Amino acid sequence: MPPDTLSAEQLDQLPAGQELDALVAEKVMEEAKPLVGHEDVHLEPRKSRDGNWVCWPEYDRGDMCAWTPAPFSTDIRAAWEVAEKMHEELWKGGIVFEMGNNPYNPNCAWWVNLIFAEQHGRHETEITYAETMPLALCRAALKAALSSNTGTRYQHAAADGGTAAVYGSVFQSAVGGGSAPAAERGALDGGKKQAMSYAAILQGQQSVLESIASCFVSPEARIRALGEHWILETSRFGNCSSVDEAFKIADRMVVEIQGLLSIYLGLHSSISVSSMLTLGANGEPVRQRLRDSITLHVYSAAGLRELSASSNATSLGSALIARAADDPVVAEALMLIGERGLGWAQIYDMIEFLGGEKAISSSSLGSRGQTRLVRRTANHYRHLGRRVPDPLPTNAPTLAEAQLFVTGILKRWLDTRP
Repeated sequence: MPPDTLSAEQLDQLPAGQELDALVAEKVMEEAKPLVGHEDVHLEPRKSRDGNWVCWPEYDRGDMCAWTPAPFSTDIRAAWEVAEKMHEELWKGGIVFEMGNNPYNPNCAWWVNLIFAEQHGRHETEITYAETMPLALCRAALKAALSSNTGTRYQHAAADGGTAAVYGSVFQSAVGGGSAPAAERGALDGGKKQAMSYAAILQGQQSVLESIASCFVSPEARIRALGEHWILETSRFGNCSSVDEAFKIADRMVVEIQGLLSIYLGLHSSISVSSMLTLGANGEPVRQRLRDSITLHVYSAAGLRELSASSNATSLGSALIARAADDPVVAEALMLIGERGLGWAQIYDMIEFLGGEKAISSSSLGSRGQTRLVRRTANHYRHLGRRVPDPLPTNAPTLAEAQLFVTGILKRWLDTRP
């Protein structure tokens, strides 16, 4: 069968080897097999003009020089030249290609994805799989080069005056120009666009994920095992046009799920989204977007110097811990803050613990007016769940300002404790 008439499905079945390498050399790298050998005798392999064919020495090939294609489909160094060619040509049409590893299927361990410029608010894609990266690159490149059989998604873009017209022309000298006839369109997906589907990989204690899976079993929210992972699937992913959109939906759903777990199971902060799987037409994982986070703790350098300052051969921090051991009121104050830090509820509780605005003012820990303002603001925010919450005062402080005020009066209060 002439190579120009191969369908995408047939290209996906081509094995690695010299037959595929020759197609890549001619159709992708745009260098035909040299028709003549050499008059001189050479002892080392000799490359063709563009380096895509190699003439082996006579002693290694009998009595005649034999041109063989570079090992594009089996050697990663040669395959990388194909990748560079694709990058050089396809970006002109606004087409991006990406590649990666798919650990869930050894027979399709590597993928190459062509991402077309946005049309009608969506990006069309064409994914090629293979057991090795060189083979996946070669198959994907041939699909691009043999543009007369690339299928509906390319022709759809061309009909809009978009990417496919350019995409087909980048290899025009090899193919002979022109686009696919109408009868050949839709060779890949029966004339239908293929939208990506997603599944969020959940992070959490495995026994917890296994237990709560039975609570979420509908298309709206399904938690199930996939290999060694637990994933969240939802019909809300259906309208996503990117992985980033899927992440936003998954994060929101996890908050909703966590709320239900808190209400019914008393289980708090137990799950999160660690990464996102892109699924193929049959629900098989195609690629994985990893995500990680780190927590940065920002602290006051002045406060560090203050707490570490020495007096009577001990630091202020050690002295206050010793005071808490002897004074249960100091210990209670520290426990009110604890590991949670100062939110609005803790700010309100701390002002009440110190006796309210009157006691704070009379002890010269803080002004009565400022204490009242912070207390009223904290009372407003801690009662937001009320149908009619307490009114927010004029010129209400921010949380950071309220925290600074309360920590200031706490330091002064600690200084007054015997």
